[in-house]
Amino acid sequence: MEEFVNARDHGPDDDPPVTAVASRRVKRGREREFEEWVPDILAAAKEFPGYLGSEELRPSDSEDDDYRIVFRFDHASNLHAWEDSEECRRLLREAEPLIHEEKVHVLTGLETWLAVFPLITTILLLFGPLLSQLPMLLRTLVLPG
Repeated sequence: MEEFVNARDHGPDDDPPVTAVASRRVKRGREREFEEWVPDILAAAKEFPGYLGSEELRPSDSEDDDYRIVFRFDHASNLHAWEDSEECRRLLREAEPLIHEEKVHVLTGLETWLAVFPLITTILLLFGPLLSQLPMLLRTLVLPG
């Protein structure tokens, strides 16, 4: 499975937390089947060591066919154990007839932070004065980080 190859470039002593974002473009008319398949892969990943959580991001409208599934693992090695497992491979084979394009990006903790930092900075620049009026606890809930 080549989709997670970028996360394997870390040194032997470096086993960072990782986030894998799988983007799958679903064939028109197969959306319902794909949506029925998603809970199976999420449930299977949840059983693997190091699993921290996952999210499913559905398309925003009927013209969009791009579904995203985000998996978080405590270490790259645990992500690799999941991706190399027979269970993961079987589930991905089941989905093959439903999709016409697939991309997977793996981010380490630092890369994730660097991706989020510009967004948080922009929000603070635009809404900083308003947010500063909120109590600390509420401000933290509105804008974690």
